[in-house]
Amino acid sequence: MINMYSTWLLYFTLSYLMFYLIKKAKYNHNVISFTGIKEKNIISIEIVILFGILLFFAANRTISEGIGGTDAQAYLDILDSNTGTIGDYFREIQRRGILDVEEPLFKIMNIIFNKLGVSHKTYIYILYGLIIGFELYSVDYLYKEDEAKYFLSLLIYFYLVSFNIIRTSLSVSICMLAFVSICKKRWKKSFVIILCASMIHYMALAFFGVWLVCFLADKKPGWFKRKKLLLIAAVANIGSFVARKLLFAVIMQTKYSFYADYFLQDISIWGYLPGILICFFAVWMIKYVDKQDTRKYFVIVSLWVNLSLMYIIIGMLAWRINDYFFVFRVYALSLFNTYIERLHYKSNTSIYKLLLFLFFLALMAQVVMGLTESSGIVPYKLDIG
Repeated sequence: MINMYSTWLLYFTLSYLMFYLIKKAKYNHNVISFTGIKEKNIISIEIVILFGILLFFAANRTISEGIGGTDAQAYLDILDSNTGTIGDYFREIQRRGILDVEEPLFKIMNIIFNKLGVSHKTYIYILYGLIIGFELYSVDYLYKEDEAKYFLSLLIYFYLVSFNIIRTSLSVSICMLAFVSICKKRWKKSFVIILCASMIHYMALAFFGVWLVCFLADKKPGWFKRKKLLLIAAVANIGSFVARKLLFAVIMQTKYSFYADYFLQDISIWGYLPGILICFFAVWMIKYVDKQDTRKYFVIVSLWVNLSLMYIIIGMLAWRINDYFFVFRVYALSLFNTYIERLHYKSNTSIYKLLLFLFFLALMAQVVMGLTESSGIVPYKLDIG
């Protein structure tokens, strides 16, 4: 029981630090400059401190069967099992096909680490250095104004979920890096980055939908009117619902009925209602956004993609598509206070902010309740040996 209490204390402390340090970074303007390939980049010192804290606890957790994350031990086993060569891998692709083997970039990375004799601890440090680094860099880019509200503490979800889905989390963080380039309208660079993420996890191919829609929103802004977007989202979800029912009816008459019963069974949207509301609100507010502010504009456009695919995403939950939109939803939440002011509810602003805070508490409770002992991340066990 002591371990359980200390685990909750740790996770809530990290959650608060995410809110506090990112928020503080927006006011102090203490930055570290570094030169990229074509430009000079800056990142807040507070973000660097947060990176170090999160990396320490992610990389120094005890990992064994059922402890430290549901699949963490499996990835250490994958590292140990990659004793072949890169040439062996490409011959396997020729024999079986690229979709029937491990994703190329992740496989090659593991082969190289195995050949170099990288230890488990170093391996975890490298993976989480990339995951946390890319994610915080992206978040630091998105939050340029006084938008760092208490919703930032919800980023603890992505951090803790990464303990269970390391490869997916790495792919998601790379896609967020691509989104920074999308916001800068660097279409070729962002395309290549998404392609790299797809070579880590094929599900990142879905992020090309975000790339395409943002590209069209930039080139054809007249297509992205609020009523039109909401109508398309409604039709897309109704169409997905009908198609799912028809597909279920057809497949149930074949020898593949077992798979239909498993993959196409009825699903409930109630657990995803907060996400639906966030996406709907974001699209509703698109008319208030300056299209020159590509951070806000492209986030809302991306959440329209999320809203349009909501029924499909819920039905394919095991494929983790929903995780690729999580940071967008957190960012949209942080803008609610700003938009409440713009909606001219000045006489009742405090009421709306209270309701917003209660909504935040409900979301945080949902995150906490999802941290079950079976996930392997409760209780947390430190390993600094």
